Amino acid sequence: MLRLIFPRCELVFTVPLITLIGRKILTKHPLLIALMLLGTTWAQQAPIDSSRIYNPENYQHRFVPGEFIVAFKAGVQDFADAGITTSTRLRKRHNLITARRPGAQTQALRMERYLELVSSDDTSRSAMLQNIDRMRRDPNVAYVEPNYILHATTIPNDSAFSKQWNMQNTGQLGGTQGADIDATAVWNYTQGSTSVLIGIIDSGIDYLHPDLAANIWTNPGEIAGNGIDDDNNGYIDDVHGYNFANNTGDPMDDFYHGTYVAGVVAGVGNNGKGVAGVSWRSKLVALKFIDASGSGSLGAAIAAIDYANAMNIPITNNSWGGGGFSQSLKDAIDATNSAGHLFVAAAGNDTDNVDATPFYPACYTSTNIISVAATSRVDDIAHFSNYGATSVDLGAPGLDVYSTSWDADSGHTYLTSSGTSIAAPHVAGVAALLWSYKPSLTVAQVKSYILQGTDPVVALTGKTVTGGRLNAKKTLDLVVPPSFTHASRTIAAVQNTAISPDTVISTGGTINSFAISPALPTGLSMNTVTGAISGTPTVLSALTNYRIIGTGPAGADTDTVAISVTNSTPTAPTLLSPAQNALNIPLSSSLTWNASVGATSYHVQVSTNATFASGIIVNDSSLVTTTRAIGPLANNTVYYWRVNARNTSGTSAWSATRNFTTLPAIPAPPVLTTPSQNATDISLSIALTWNASAGATFYHAQLSSDSAFTSLLADDTSLATPTLSVGSLVNGTAYFWRVNARNVAGTSAWSATWSFTTAYLAPALPILISPANNAMYVSTSPMLAWSAPAGATSYRLQFAGDSAFDLAVLNDTVITDTSFAVGPLVNNTTYFWRVSARNSDGSSGFSESSKFTVTPLPPSAPTLLSPEQNATDAPLSLNLTWAPVPTAADYRLQLATTETFGSSVILDYDDVPTVRPVGPLQYNTTYYWRVYAWNPAGTGPWSNTGQFTTLLLTTSIVPRGFAVESPSDVNGMLRFSVPITSRIVIRILDSRGKTELSVDKNYEAGVYVLPISTQLRSSGRFIDFRSGSFHKTLVLR
Repeated sequence: MLRLIFPRCELVFTVPLITLIGRKILTKHPLLIALMLLGTTWAQQAPIDSSRIYNPENYQHRFVPGEFIVAFKAGVQDFADAGITTSTRLRKRHNLITARRPGAQTQALRMERYLELVSSDDTSRSAMLQNIDRMRRDPNVAYVEPNYILHATTIPNDSAFSKQWNMQNTGQLGGTQGADIDATAVWNYTQGSTSVLIGIIDSGIDYLHPDLAANIWTNPGEIAGNGIDDDNNGYIDDVHGYNFANNTGDPMDDFYHGTYVAGVVAGVGNNGKGVAGVSWRSKLVALKFIDASGSGSLGAAIAAIDYANAMNIPITNNSWGGGGFSQSLKDAIDATNSAGHLFVAAAGNDTDNVDATPFYPACYTSTNIISVAATSRVDDIAHFSNYGATSVDLGAPGLDVYSTSWDADSGHTYLTSSGTSIAAPHVAGVAALLWSYKPSLTVAQVKSYILQGTDPVVALTGKTVTGGRLNAKKTLDLVVPPSFTHASRTIAAVQNTAISPDTVISTGGTINSFAISPALPTGLSMNTVTGAISGTPTVLSALTNYRIIGTGPAGADTDTVAISVTNSTPTAPTLLSPAQNALNIPLSSSLTWNASVGATSYHVQVSTNATFASGIIVNDSSLVTTTRAIGPLANNTVYYWRVNARNTSGTSAWSATRNFTTLPAIPAPPVLTTPSQNATDISLSIALTWNASAGATFYHAQLSSDSAFTSLLADDTSLATPTLSVGSLVNGTAYFWRVNARNVAGTSAWSATWSFTTAYLAPALPILISPANNAMYVSTSPMLAWSAPAGATSYRLQFAGDSAFDLAVLNDTVITDTSFAVGPLVNNTTYFWRVSARNSDGSSGFSESSKFTVTPLPPSAPTLLSPEQNATDAPLSLNLTWAPVPTAADYRLQLATTETFGSSVILDYDDVPTVRPVGPLQYNTTYYWRVYAWNPAGTGPWSNTGQFTTLLLTTSIVPRGFAVESPSDVNGMLRFSVPITSRIVIRILDSRGKTELSVDKNYEAGVYVLPISTQLRSSGRFIDFRSGSFHKTLVLR
């Protein structure tokens, strides 16, 4: 029962609750419907908010086709009293509420308006809205509105529903909003049907659980507990299913798993407790084959599948698997396919690619299997979930899902758990919703719709067949006929004015495309995907109804919108160009302005008078474009202009008045002033001047060395004053110059061409160029070069062997060019030179002197110094030295083991100084060495060949054993004997044991000496000698 308390009176109604079947309202109390629909006023009539009643957004809600409710104003009691002429297509159904006159007895409800339910033979949405529009204009009608269809909320009141992110993910528990199966949206269509059975092939179901008991199937052909197979199906007392694990009629869960799965599929919804299942009105059949240990046999599983087939259970959920391929299990599943039943299977929890490593039964190729992976509340694939691009169909929530459960201690309980086991029942539940809404569907259609209706998920791309996660709403939309409302009921468009795009409001199903007829007015179009109408109408059109058709996979829906295109008095134009107060406008120009809405022509006026009372030079009222050419105008004159717009409805106000000023006259050519025509003896830096031209803003001046101005020395186009400064002119040279003037109107002709000649002066000092000062290695026949000072006609060269030019090689040589060859010069000699420039006016004097050194001859052969020729007992590391050669720049050294050098060369150094350390060398070996010197003039000859022999190694007698003699006793030499080829390690250590010299190498049998430097032989050090087991330490004194 529903108790309604209305806020504006003390009247209380107690009536039966409204019961909803699908989307229809079933009640025996039209009064209650009317009160809920109309928000009835009491005692004193409340004002009417027409903007809310007739808001087009209201029409997105569903209403009874062809029916609407009329409220009459005070004094009008029924449809006929209003004086409305009815037609055959509009008739009164019945009075909803009859108002009672003041003073009437037993006023149970006082109203000042009468309500009537009116229906039309034409049930189309467009006819409905046209009738409402016509009725609302009647003066006796207070308001009129559709007979709306009401429905209860589709969010269940289950106490733990907020935990069920899998059904509605609002971001709770750290999730991503929308990462769910969109269950609350699909429950608008159906919450399941008791006629759709879902077999839970699992560990049984706690069929006494308060959140499941109401949805547990009861076998209508079986009598509980009588020990008889009443329905002759081969199973005794199979009241709620069967226990194939223990072969009894009691499928009570003793493990938990089946109860957990069952809560997701069809937990009782909207019962104020626990959770809501996907298909919360469908019936659950408990088919237990898994025992209390959590396992079951293949035979028991096949028996459960066969039972579901025999009992015509259209959907089974199979959240189990394991083992290899079983033909008998596949045959059983194929049999369910033949019967038109759906087999939903969990993909498994092994993180495997089951395309490569199949998991059964999910990977059998039976076409009625849907294999399901697990996803998280943020739309990731669960870390444990199996996957397969060809073997796993889709994903569904399976990580941290809250559902019903059972355990031995608590009995009926709830649990948050994870696995593909919990993902699969979401799919089974959606399949139940499909068959609940449309029982005629085939198993192939059900599977296809579920796979088509997924939400694309990046984490599932390439890991499932669909690449998506289950979406119940999208799936049901594929079978629910589309329903929509066009937001704009009437579009009153204005010609040449864009309309804002409207919208289509979808109230059910899926719409893939829109069409409209008849064709829209020119300039308007409809988006075939969204249904929105937009554009700019260009042709007038009377009010016309247009039929919009929205088509989807499950059918089509229609709506009507009325559109008219009218004209109105245009707005005043907005002037564009010339801009306000514009200057320097050409004498022939164009006026432009923005088009006015609805304008068909324009009137333009141009005047020299700001009030347009006189001086009008343009008065054109026949323009059909937004531009007007004007001219020729007068120079340097202010003009005023304005425009109005016209159409058949009238003329706009004048636009704002603008003004502009035309170009001034082109200036006259300038008159040149200084230097005067044919002036002579002009300095090399001078200012050229001329008289200013009236109206000029800039001048262009040119200076040239020829009268045709082909060799310009100055060409300045942006001079703001009548002067041009020029410099660096050449002595005794004739120059020509001219000037023009310009402003925005144009450029004058050139002035007269004038000329002047600069003064003659002695030339400047030359600059010596090459050879560079202090140059080295200059050739014996160099070319001397210098700069050419302005005005120079000849040059005097002095060339000497000293800086005072007393040792002159060349003196007062007269040259007309800027270069002179000298030579042959003496090698390795420094020379000095200088130059003066001359012309008829005098001499510049000598330049700064410059010097260079001639390259020397190739160097002589070096003299070798040490080691002495034929030296013996030379140490293994030593310095090779030789005497410096005076003109040498570098040396090359070779060390070899034969006098012929060649392939016996062991060291070959370039760019070395006169001392070169070498070593370590070989014992008892004769070495040969030589050196040559080099400079830029060439390479000198090799020196004499030096020869020395390194320390002797006595090896003619093989010693009998190891022996070591201190270097203190053998003239600084460490002498040791080696009886057989051995590895010898010799270290010299300081008093703290730090190694200062180390030798570690293999020696053949013989006697050896090792030179020890004086520094290493100083007191306090000792020698550690080792070879295998032989070890001797010598103290240095």
